[in-house]
Amino acid sequence: MTARGGEPMRNPPQDDVHTLRFTGLRHRKGPLTWSQRSMWNNIQRLKPDDRHLNQLLRLTLPEAVPVERVSQAVRELLGRHEALRTTYSTDARGTPVQQVQGAGEVTLVAYRREPGTDAAETWPPSLTERFELDTHLPLRVALGLHDGMVCNVVLCLSHLATDAYSNRILRDELRTLLTAGSDPRRLLEPPTAQPLDLASEQQESSPERLAATYAYWRELMASAARTRFDAPTGAPMSPRFWHGEYSSQEMFEASSAVAKHARISEAAVLLAAMFAPLGGELRQTRLPVWLRAGNRFRPETRRSVTYLCQNVPMMCEVGSAGFRDAAVQAHRSMMRASRHSSYDPDRVAGLAAPGAPFPSVTYNAIGRHGPARSVAGDRFRWIEKLDHEGILIFANVFMGSSVSLLADSALLPPDRLHTCLRETKHILVSANREC
Repeated sequence: MTARGGEPMRNPPQDDVHTLRFTGLRHRKGPLTWSQRSMWNNIQRLKPDDRHLNQLLRLTLPEAVPVERVSQAVRELLGRHEALRTTYSTDARGTPVQQVQGAGEVTLVAYRREPGTDAAETWPPSLTERFELDTHLPLRVALGLHDGMVCNVVLCLSHLATDAYSNRILRDELRTLLTAGSDPRRLLEPPTAQPLDLASEQQESSPERLAATYAYWRELMASAARTRFDAPTGAPMSPRFWHGEYSSQEMFEASSAVAKHARISEAAVLLAAMFAPLGGELRQTRLPVWLRAGNRFRPETRRSVTYLCQNVPMMCEVGSAGFRDAAVQAHRSMMRASRHSSYDPDRVAGLAAPGAPFPSVTYNAIGRHGPARSVAGDRFRWIEKLDHEGILIFANVFMGSSVSLLADSALLPPDRLHTCLRETKHILVSANREC
């Protein structure tokens, strides 16, 4: 087993295993939501090499607490959010279904650690093993112990169960449950729609709205088919897929200022800045892009813990205009695409022109949450290197924190990937000076 950076991983000293049992909760069964179905399809394409889709939610406590308090907090989360106690399988027709479990157990594995030690690579590789989602809950819990008390908590979550927005909810609720005074539950807001509630609602979606969405998809797919985009032709490296991250406080100060000056979203500004050098590398002036939409526009989903993201196609102008015009165009394209980002993936699967599939280039922007992480100067690091992935390029933004690119080395070699990220900062800083 290797760490994301390629170094061997070793299990830290294990102290104890605690079993949390829950019972008496609501149990029910039904179809997946459209978003869950999209992620299900992704996992099926990648398995058994899908463990990198798992998410780690890490929480360092200001004061250590007993193991029992963590058990109580996790039990509370299980009761509040059905996604955490759901298994996924297929019915007799091969259609994926989800089953909310009313009773079951979660294992809490404790490891001896020094306070403040919370780097991802210091947790055991067994924590992030792929989930057998038909028989196991999509949740694992690890505890960092010092002198018998819990100083760190880590949740490993299947991406089929939660997205980044959900993880923020879980982190905030877990922090409240572990650090607030007596009866911290009264401080928690009620959860909104559960996954099966959303799935039921989608079965009754307006045909008129869906007709407009599928018309948009046909238009974008036809446009993509007219855009030349060659498949990877270079010699791939081993591992084939490299994921690099670039952090710079100056870069995000510039992106925020440019967005305010142009009165457009910062996500659009960053998209234009990241895809300008990518367009040069790919020799494109119009680049078909999958926009990863969070689908959190409605009050009914504001406190929902589930996977709600879906990819929606858009066109990105990357070479035919100045940067400000490209950013404004990106904003308009993103706003239009977002209106059509909730859809039945089975209905759109056949909309691509034969022999001209939509390129697997994706953009994902995750908004600011709490104070921005302070970064002294600029920093680049390789996050992970993978042998298998289902995409060509994945551009990711954590607002105020970092930008990253995951790319097929046959299309974008690691040195060029690094250059694209550095150029992103240069474009933003230059644009801010011109404001």
